Amino acid sequence: MRTHVTKAVFLDALDCPRRAWRAHREEREEADPLAPDYESTFRTWQGNEIHTRARAALGAGVMLPSGAVADAARATQSALTDASIPVLFEATFTAHGCVARADAIRRVGTSWEVIEVKSAKTPEDGKPAKDYVDDLAYTVLVAEGAGLSVSSATLMLVNRDYRLERDAIVPFFGTVDATVAVRKQVRAFAAVVESLGSVVLGPNEPDALLTLACRGCAHFGVDCLGVGIPDPLFDLPRLSAKKLDALAPYERISRIPRDADLTANQRRVAAAVWRGEAIVDIAELARLDALAYPLLFLDFESISTAVPFFPATPPHQQVAFQYSLHRVARAGLAPEQLAFLAETGADWRETLFARLCADLGETGTIFSYSPFETQIIRGIGEMLPHHAATCEALVARIVDLEPIVRTGWVHPAFRGRSSIKKVLPVVDPALSYDGLAIGEGGAASSAFALMQAGRLPGSAHAGIRTALLTYCEQDTLAMVKVHARLQAERARSE
Repeated sequence: MRTHVTKAVFLDALDCPRRAWRAHREEREEADPLAPDYESTFRTWQGNEIHTRARAALGAGVMLPSGAVADAARATQSALTDASIPVLFEATFTAHGCVARADAIRRVGTSWEVIEVKSAKTPEDGKPAKDYVDDLAYTVLVAEGAGLSVSSATLMLVNRDYRLERDAIVPFFGTVDATVAVRKQVRAFAAVVESLGSVVLGPNEPDALLTLACRGCAHFGVDCLGVGIPDPLFDLPRLSAKKLDALAPYERISRIPRDADLTANQRRVAAAVWRGEAIVDIAELARLDALAYPLLFLDFESISTAVPFFPATPPHQQVAFQYSLHRVARAGLAPEQLAFLAETGADWRETLFARLCADLGETGTIFSYSPFETQIIRGIGEMLPHHAATCEALVARIVDLEPIVRTGWVHPAFRGRSSIKKVLPVVDPALSYDGLAIGEGGAASSAFALMQAGRLPGSAHAGIRTALLTYCEQDTLAMVKVHARLQAERARSE
């Protein structure tokens, strides 16, 4: 077990001391070399790229050693006394039973500026995000506890105005002075750090408390308050802390009084649980009647990188590299599947868009499952302005299936959600994402980005491309099946 509370554990303890207590004692699992984790590999690669650029931007400095906490902290204290060093990277501090490692600290007279490097874009309104303020505040709290004189706290973010073609005139990084917000949070953290530290480091597991932090927690339904509860309150969509407090005495949706104060969406989900069967809204499903053939079920996969691959592309712009399209020419016909997967190593955007337009044609309803496809097509129009009018014409044909499911067919097995991965097991249990080599969008995006960046061996590319095609095809086939089920549910209810 680690001897110091880490930043991740401390911030987790603010939400749930019990979860933090467990996290502090968890052993890190070794990655399975036979099951590559593309998302983790991508995050590591991109993080290293950003920090390498940040160190270059900050100028001459000293990289401090990692390793055992006590040794790293001693090396930091020694380096602080060397007045010739303007910047220290990865400085380690211990105080209050906690350990913090600063991305960078820069000497300002007799004090220091604490710098947190993130791969996110600079905010449009100039205000630092709360999560980043918390990160910085924790580091400042521990650093000051270790004796560092801190004059300011800065976020170093990717400049949202950066473009490859402006590299010589627009800096890659932008900064946000977060000192005021950080100082406020440091005071709040200082008031609880000793008590939280004693709980996390103590021998006794804290009692479980029902809070919003329970939603999505891996422990909740396994070995915590949610054990044996098939319909937890967290299945209610958009559940606020205030509403949770009001409903907490009932523990589960099936026990909520029928006259409880619920939103329309929450009441639909609760009604499905109360009745033990799907709630069908015929009027909502009737929206499918006015749609024109051919029916075109479209799904994109995209990459989003802090350092753009192409000119005229902002940092973190979603750039589609693949699509699958199931086309139903007319009622009663089997769907035809079309697909595109870009070749790496070149700018594929024009090629993808030309193929997309040819495959979609000029007539017919385009189905998506979320606003994502609309965002992608509009993004193409922004990156390639000469296609903007065509992009808007395509957008005008798009119908999002998910809102129709959300309000027109609410099944208790959806657990209050309407994503394709929640709906598909009810529609077709045999069509599963389990066992796919790539089975969700984050892994697809990460794998392709790593190939484009040359970070995966060429021998792996063919297998990854096959996995990408299989995954994307399943997404659009799932949409075909959901659409057919919605029509069947409407016919059954009439």
